[in-house]
Amino acid sequence: MRLIIAIITFIIATLSSSVSAQRHNSRASNMYKTLVYTCDSARYDKDNTYKHAHKAVILANRLIQEASKNNDIVLDSVVFYKSEGLYYMGRFYLDLGENTSNFHYYQLANNYFREVISARQKMVRATDFTEIINYWALSMERTNKLDSAIIIYKNNIETCKSFGNIRSMAMAHQRLGGIYFRSKKYTESETALMNALRIRLITGERDNIANTHIDLGELYIAMGDLDKAFLHIDRAITISSDNRAINTLLTALRASYNIAKERKDEAGALKFLEHEVSIRDSLNDSRRSSEAYNKEMLYQIKLKESQIEVLEMQNELDSIHIQQFNEDSEKLTQSFIILVVFIIVSIWFAIYYLVQYRKKKRYIASLEANNITINKQKEELAIQRDKYAVIQESVMDSRRYASKIQMKVMTGAKDTTSVFPLSFVFYKPKEIVSGDFYYIKQINNYKIAAVADCTGHGTPAALLSILYIGFLNEELSQIPIPHANDILEALRSRIKDTLNSQNSNDTVLDGCDMGIIIYDELTQKLEFAGANIDMFISHHSDKQSKIEQEIEILKGTKNPLGWFLKEQLFNCYDIPVRDGDTIYLMSDGYKDQIGKDGTFGGIRIKRLLSRIARLPVNEQRREVQSTFSAWMDSFEQVDDVTLLGIKFHNKPSSLE
Repeated sequence: MRLIIAIITFIIATLSSSVSAQRHNSRASNMYKTLVYTCDSARYDKDNTYKHAHKAVILANRLIQEASKNNDIVLDSVVFYKSEGLYYMGRFYLDLGENTSNFHYYQLANNYFREVISARQKMVRATDFTEIINYWALSMERTNKLDSAIIIYKNNIETCKSFGNIRSMAMAHQRLGGIYFRSKKYTESETALMNALRIRLITGERDNIANTHIDLGELYIAMGDLDKAFLHIDRAITISSDNRAINTLLTALRASYNIAKERKDEAGALKFLEHEVSIRDSLNDSRRSSEAYNKEMLYQIKLKESQIEVLEMQNELDSIHIQQFNEDSEKLTQSFIILVVFIIVSIWFAIYYLVQYRKKKRYIASLEANNITINKQKEELAIQRDKYAVIQESVMDSRRYASKIQMKVMTGAKDTTSVFPLSFVFYKPKEIVSGDFYYIKQINNYKIAAVADCTGHGTPAALLSILYIGFLNEELSQIPIPHANDILEALRSRIKDTLNSQNSNDTVLDGCDMGIIIYDELTQKLEFAGANIDMFISHHSDKQSKIEQEIEILKGTKNPLGWFLKEQLFNCYDIPVRDGDTIYLMSDGYKDQIGKDGTFGGIRIKRLLSRIARLPVNEQRREVQSTFSAWMDSFEQVDDVTLLGIKFHNKPSSLE
């Protein structure tokens, strides 16, 4: 009996020592599983999926931080966020990198955000795309790719303006300010942070307003302007105190302490330090009281469990005595029971196998019938697939033939060199037919060239392009030839009349961007007018020794050829053309193309033209094509692309 009591005592002591560790290790896992279940239940609620999943990222990573040795939580997190999509995987690894300062997690987050942007994945809201770009730039920043991060933040600010997402814009400005601050570019940092503060004040996000004030305070400390620094830090303390944002308040108090020390205000520094210490002490007291309560609860649980274990063991001993008392009587009936059980089991097995045999026969017959049905369905699917292939090939043939017709309508029987001998065209439709078109024609001593971009791409845009080419031919059949801006005005009027309907539901609002030039060989002067398309011109100079040419941009009027709320008259430029001057007209497909560093953009367009302007036109076209292919890399082409380049070689004027 004493031996049994000693064994029971040892078991209770072992259980008591292990309960705490097991409960602590399983606490984070249980809380995490509860959190995932909550997010799963809200997954089909389109208005709340994003919000719940975002909370899941933050809370799950905090649990991982508290129980970092629990590998099950990390694996469960990866599985859960893979089901949520690439964006949430990026957020998961970005927040995990923020918690652990692990460079590898930032690289993983960077890769996922790039995949989302490359695939142009559709988000729940249109503004989510700008938030993804901000997070992508942040992962770039954390991996010390600061130049790339700055470019992405700046481009995203413009995107936010078009979407109207001022919260993402404020975040981009504030992150730019932080990068400039670390690079000691204090003027640029001040501009970016002040832009962020103005936007934060509009949105009314008090925590973010306080954080922006703190960043400005630390900037002014570095710049030596302690008065401005104190004003911003004092404002942050007021906001965080009212909002009960403890972490922000502690950061602001520490900054106030540093300002007071810089001013050699020992009394003020001591006041701020005491305030900070008192808050931290109250937090520590709260944590200690919570821990003491948790320990007391664990102790009570362990005590109850130990008592239950003792009672269970006592019950087990009592059952052993009862079993020994009844053993003799059970032996008397054991043989009879075994015989009865054997007979019952034998009958049961016989019935079971008979039933299974009949089920198997019915199942085999059902399978044969299903196989016959499946084979018939396969034959029908094969027939439908062949029909679809024939239809698809017919559609592709029609589109290829439509492309030939479109090219004939654009150029007739001529190419650009028949009118402008020193010229080239880089023409790359996104699909087989294009919404872009270029137009070349000569009437007496006038040479006309135009580049246009109809709304959208594919078949609908191609139909619009044919319509505009027909209108353009009719306008140029007049004698004398109208001025370039008059042609655009006439095209706008005609397309509005053609596509308008008395039934407002039938009105087509699509339009066209166009740039057109008219060159007079006798006077050697050129007219240009643009509807949302600019003209680039490189003036030739024999004295210029630079490899790159200076590029002048003649801005087109910010109006399309179609319906527009604020219509303006189209401007017309009249400029002399010297021998060797080169002009370029292009649609926006080239500059809008997305590559590994974002969109190509207008700045790179100007640099490209400056670099190639002195080259022969054939080499210029090769450079334009190779630069576009290298930039696009593995990304999908986003729009139709057209670029027309013309170098002028003036003949002696007959008027001289």
